[in-house]
Amino acid sequence: MLCQLVEKGMEGPFLVIAPLSALCNWCNDIKMFAPQLPYVLFHGNESVRCEKMKLFKKTSPVKVTLPDGSSVTRNVCPIVVTSYEKKKAISIGRVSPHGASDCTLGASSNSAS
Repeated sequence: MLCQLVEKGMEGPFLVIAPLSALCNWCNDIKMFAPQLPYVLFHGNESVRCEKMKLFKKTSPVKVTLPDGSSVTRNVCPIVVTSYEKKKAISIGRVSPHGASDCTLGASSNSAS
């Protein structure tokens, strides 16, 4: 599905939210079925998550083969793979997906590690 979106011209960002127990499966499936697409596993302690947020808007060139056989290169944002707990932190503003400069996780947000 994500490859089809890139093929049709969407360059992201993409977000996959899954149970914590399925995060590794999602990453493995991306590596197996869409190895050309970049991804970021957004999980870990506060400092790890802040570092990974720097990658959210970083684009990577991806060569895409179109149905007519021609190919184009698109700059694609990474697929962010995260769990429900991290999605909740993003949606209430404790973690901003817009860049590391917005990363202001305080002591009150440590419960979502």
